[in-house]
Amino acid sequence: MFDLPKGITVEQEIDVKEGVIQPFDYGVISTWVGKRKTPAGHRIVRAGRIVGYLAESEKASILLGGAEAKVRLQEIESAGMCRYEAESYSLAGLGAIAEVIPEAFEHPADAQGLLVRGDSVERLLSRDLSVVLAKLVESVAVRGAIAVDSGMLIDVAGELPMPGEELAKQVGETIVGREKIARGLGFDDSGHWTLHTGDGALLLAHTGEIAIAVWTEANANHARLISAAVAALEGEIVETVGTSEPLPEGFILREGKGGADAVLSMLSDALEEEVTGHIQAGKSSKAVSLILSKGVPVGIYAPSAESFEEAVLGLTEAKRVLRLHRLPAGTILSKESGTVLDFTLSYFKDLLVTVRTRSDSRRANLTHRLNTLIGFEIGMENLRIARAKAKFSETTDIVTKGLEEVELAPVPGIDAGLRRRLEAAEIRIDELEKEKVHLSSKLSESETSRKAAEVKTREAVETRNIQMESVETINSEINSMQVQLAEARNRTEEAESRSEKLVRRVNELEHQVSVRATELAKALGETESSEKLRATIEEMSLREAGLNAELTDASDKLAKIRQQT
Repeated sequence: MFDLPKGITVEQEIDVKEGVIQPFDYGVISTWVGKRKTPAGHRIVRAGRIVGYLAESEKASILLGGAEAKVRLQEIESAGMCRYEAESYSLAGLGAIAEVIPEAFEHPADAQGLLVRGDSVERLLSRDLSVVLAKLVESVAVRGAIAVDSGMLIDVAGELPMPGEELAKQVGETIVGREKIARGLGFDDSGHWTLHTGDGALLLAHTGEIAIAVWTEANANHARLISAAVAALEGEIVETVGTSEPLPEGFILREGKGGADAVLSMLSDALEEEVTGHIQAGKSSKAVSLILSKGVPVGIYAPSAESFEEAVLGLTEAKRVLRLHRLPAGTILSKESGTVLDFTLSYFKDLLVTVRTRSDSRRANLTHRLNTLIGFEIGMENLRIARAKAKFSETTDIVTKGLEEVELAPVPGIDAGLRRRLEAAEIRIDELEKEKVHLSSKLSESETSRKAAEVKTREAVETRNIQMESVETINSEINSMQVQLAEARNRTEEAESRSEKLVRRVNELEHQVSVRATELAKALGETESSEKLRATIEEMSLREAGLNAELTDASDKLAKIRQQT
């Protein structure tokens, strides 16, 4: 299996299950098995959907495409030990790949709008018809073929069921009838028709008045026969500029100093503006021109150079003046327009990096810049070379033998419409799946939040219960303190009552003592007795003062207790 051109590497995880929309719009998914240096197969992605398949068959020399490749890839991947590598392309890049390997598409409707260079039959018939016939009869499924122009025989190849001139006349008449039918049905008058019989099949392809008729085996796949012939032949049409003629000047878009960096700068501008022309180094007869087709290098014109390396040395010489020329619209240039017949993009890149540079870092920088500019085109060049050498199965397992066994199939317009509806449905399913995942994620987050809220609620209830217990304990303590306060008040009141009674009693005693003392003093008249009595009265006065002080302290304590409550 050959490699496909490098694009932008896709870092997301790849899922190749049926109906899954890929994380990129256009590109390829390659399947690698173990430590092999080549892939086991490829999947073509368009609008996020897998629409094409390529795979190795059990025979090393035969490749599979379409539905056969899909089944084969599933068999290979079911054994395990495989990995996927995805590359993203632009729509134009995917179209370029589709033109080289149209066998990959499972349904022809998926390739519509990608083949920017037109129908493969028209491209095939634009070449040398003798070469086309010779290439077609190389297939074991082809018996013979003829080329016809306005009913006249041009060339013959292989074995024919009748003389070529008579067949050419019948083919010309058939084409006229086909054009009438096509116009009546509103179809384009170019293309190819297939006629199946019990022991063979006929492929009739034409554009304008030029046609080829190919007799094949009954199980031949005519679409793949045409694709294989187109891929194997080099060049599309005859070039307008020969190898012996110098390139015209055209319109000078840019002029500057020479050197490898200047060549890369002009090449970048040419690619951006899709210039068809050439980058010319120098003005004398030794000038070297890098031929461009839509900005892509396709050849080198260096009549004084004897080798590819010498031509690149002249192109990158710093002393020369560089000019970017644009040729008139419609000019067709290719490798044959130059003098270096062994020109290839990959070898040109290697020479441009190495001929005037020895520093490894400088070479790495130039390599990176060139890969960015023409890396995809180099991959396409390698793909075309590999496709020309590759062989796909050109037969089918189901062979029709007549009307009673012909399978009714929808016309291409209906098939394309169904494919577009299927594509829209798959995209809608993918959007719904993504929305489902998003909603599931939100539901999971909500469930997590609900559980967290429940935990917080339980914690709040537990905290509230603890606080209620604390409040109840405090209330109990307050009640106890109030009881103690009431008891203290009662004791205080009792103490006040006793103190008041004691004060009154003391006063009465003092009065009685004073009266008795006076009476005794008068009765006795003795001085010594009078002094003792005075001393006794003083002691009793002191006791009275102490009792008054204790009563005052008790009153103060009672007042404080009342303030606290």
